[in-house]
Amino acid sequence: MKVRLLLAVAALAFVSCKKEKSQEDPFKGQTCDYAPYSDGATFSYNMVDGTSDTLRFSLKATGDSTLNGEVWRVLEDMDDGTKGLFRCGNGMYEQFADFSGIPGAPADPVRSVYLRENVNLGGSWTEMMLIDIPMAGSVNATITHTIMQKGTAKEVAGQRFESVIGVRTEVSVPPLVPAQTVLTSFYAKGVGLIEADTETDTTYIVSYNIP
Repeated sequence: MKVRLLLAVAALAFVSCKKEKSQEDPFKGQTCDYAPYSDGATFSYNMVDGTSDTLRFSLKATGDSTLNGEVWRVLEDMDDGTKGLFRCGNGMYEQFADFSGIPGAPADPVRSVYLRENVNLGGSWTEMMLIDIPMAGSVNATITHTIMQKGTAKEVAGQRFESVIGVRTEVSVPPLVPAQTVLTSFYAKGVGLIEADTETDTTYIVSYNIP
């Protein structure tokens, strides 16, 4: 779904912050290697879902926004004005992500660390999310992000991207529900998101312009 790409405190998509000079640098509302969302940067995507239809949309970095005292980068859908919030620092990238497609998951976007560029290939990190399961009530779901590609090239729609990081996102509710892959995302250095795959659709970058 397009919304999975462009989320915020009211939607989803992707982040912000200037490349860190040390591991102690704070989060910043600027740009990072895998989220180069400087003011005016634009990113155009196609989304295909196995039918003959193709959804085309573009995102634009429109500046910073402060939420609960934290500075977030704003990405705006150039067609419908939907906004997404992103931030990063210390090699960690955050967004407000849409998990509403998961039965029982919160309807509102959830704060999530979607990328850790300093994690090695095969490494992972986890997050917890409260969901409702029939007959079981509210339980903690485990969201596991695993680095399944690191530093190698990937071709997307005829374009070759270098220094790509791939992240597989799984959700499980031990011992009730085994791990299920809900999203596989690929980020290129100097570009950001280049492809996102779910069970039902694939979104891929077509063009981008970074001032």
